[in-house]
Amino acid sequence: MMRWLRKQPAGQKPEVESEPSFNPNPDPAANNRDVNESMRDLEIADTHQSLQAELDGPGAEARLDSEASKEHEIMDEGIAGAGSESAQLTEPSVEATMNASSADSFEEAPPEGLSDDVPASAGTLEEAITESQAASPLEGELVEVQTSNSSEDGFADPAAQVEEMDEPGSQEKIGLISPSEPILEVREVHRSFPVGGQSLHVLKGINMEVMPGQLVMLKGRSGSGKTTLLNMLGGLDQPSQGEIYFRGQKLHTLSDKKRTVLRRDQIGFIFQAYALLPLLSAYENVELSLRMASVPSREWKERITHCLNLVGLGKRMHHRPFELSGGEQQRVAIAKAIAHRPHLLLADEPTANLDSQMGAQVMAVFKNIIETENVTICMTTHDPTILEVADHVYEMVDGRFV
Repeated sequence: MMRWLRKQPAGQKPEVESEPSFNPNPDPAANNRDVNESMRDLEIADTHQSLQAELDGPGAEARLDSEASKEHEIMDEGIAGAGSESAQLTEPSVEATMNASSADSFEEAPPEGLSDDVPASAGTLEEAITESQAASPLEGELVEVQTSNSSEDGFADPAAQVEEMDEPGSQEKIGLISPSEPILEVREVHRSFPVGGQSLHVLKGINMEVMPGQLVMLKGRSGSGKTTLLNMLGGLDQPSQGEIYFRGQKLHTLSDKKRTVLRRDQIGFIFQAYALLPLLSAYENVELSLRMASVPSREWKERITHCLNLVGLGKRMHHRPFELSGGEQQRVAIAKAIAHRPHLLLADEPTANLDSQMGAQVMAVFKNIIETENVTICMTTHDPTILEVADHVYEMVDGRFV
């Protein structure tokens, strides 16, 4: 440590003092505050000096007088403008008052929309309007139309309404089909596939009709075109030529997105391989179809229980597919296909993997579903033992009906 000597008066010993200690770690925040305060004080002092110099300089009084005169001129112009606007507003108001006072001497004109032959019995204006509207033929027609589409309780009759597809911006509507009209109609349908640079003609001029509430079977050997036709009936594929109508709607002209919405809401599919999720129970597999169809969750439990009881699996609803027999798995698939209340049920050889007894049980379930759920079923098969329960059988040979 460095030491230094302070100068002392004569006769005294010099005092030895230590050099002031140096703090190696000063407070950075305190240092910053000190620096900022010093700079602010310097800025204030500079500003004060510059203002004082400007006031003390030559021509300062002249500048102040000119600025004051400009402010007075602006104030005078504002006052003059406000006075002129007030005058302009006052004159029309007086004129409007005079017109209003003179209008009291005229009779009130009849309201627009009333006919000249208003009944003389109308005592007040409201009664005249009411009687005139009652006599209007256009209003009478509207009331008559609304009455014809209403039920006794005042609500719209479901049979007179139309169903709109659940797609934003879609204007396509499908009307309700009466029992005398086909729910499915096929006209001169052809389907070809390019194979090895050539065209393979699978379907050759198919014509068929499916009426509501029927069980229709497509019979034929493997490779005859049954599944190809079934895919087009469900909107999974489109014909190369021809027309397909589902409930009056041109199915062959719909886009892929619209056909997807239609399948989700109005068509049920039963596949030969069951198509069940192995990690879900029978109850959960049926619930999945309701979720996909956007059915409200408050309806799930009742609907799932009803469908599983309908196919005879009320006591097996919490079992997984590997805990069920083949026939039971197929019946779960049926319950899953009808859960969202479709109008059409398409089944691709639903009894192919079952023995005769299980196949008979599945066909009994189909007949029960048609009666209780008001659904139409179209299925493919090559089993001659179940043809007797069908309402109509189409036999296919090489892509044609025979």
